[in-house]
Amino acid sequence: MGSACVFESERRPQVDVNVAAASSYVFRGQTFNERPVAQFDTLLRLPTKDAGSVSVGAFGNLDLTDGVGDAWADGDHRGEFTQLDTFVGYDRKLGDVEVGAGLRHYSWPNGETFRFAPFPSTTEAFARVGGELAGLGVALTAHYDIDEVTSLYLRGELSRVLPLRPGLDLEALLWLGWSDADHSAWLYRTSTAAFADLGGSLALRLQLDDVTTARVQVSGSTIVDDGLRDWFAGKIDADVLWFTVGLGWAF
Repeated sequence: MGSACVFESERRPQVDVNVAAASSYVFRGQTFNERPVAQFDTLLRLPTKDAGSVSVGAFGNLDLTDGVGDAWADGDHRGEFTQLDTFVGYDRKLGDVEVGAGLRHYSWPNGETFRFAPFPSTTEAFARVGGELAGLGVALTAHYDIDEVTSLYLRGELSRVLPLRPGLDLEALLWLGWSDADHSAWLYRTSTAAFADLGGSLALRLQLDDVTTARVQVSGSTIVDDGLRDWFAGKIDADVLWFTVGLGWAF
């Protein structure tokens, strides 16, 4: 009865499933694995009666080799999931502005043996606001750790989708992250509040049929604060480039 009061029975749920292979795995400018990985994510979107939607999803990162290169995580986990996330959120459109909020649980099964410090699983609350400005997608997301770190990470984004021909789009994304001192100590091993990672990506997205898309993407990021970069020197590359290819299905 409760679900009938919340969810819209006239609109069908949406399901997205994506699989990808990437040359590296980078999280907020921190290289977790410098070697190839496979990544999986799924999303179930349930329409609500107030014209919003509730989303439930999961993400998994699977190491494809035992080596990780100069990276944050430890090696010898080929064929194992080294990160498993679950999340739930709510979003809706208010005029021309999209707003959303939710919770995401990050699980690192081997976090206790990471190279530089134990990295226990944790949970973040997030809030996002976005819209369109001068033909660009603009968004700001706040992530607040409510479990292990009680820290704040902000990420601003600019995006643009350029249709090249029917069924083929070029997607561009630029982002900048800001980290408070506690988040920096957790992820960058330096207790400094600063702008952290600046990055961008270009992707070709091809619609193969009514439900299937293919995607080829190149991404890069750099740690912009000199204080944060000092820790990276001699340990992990603070300037990273990686490639991703994947398939997605939307029902």
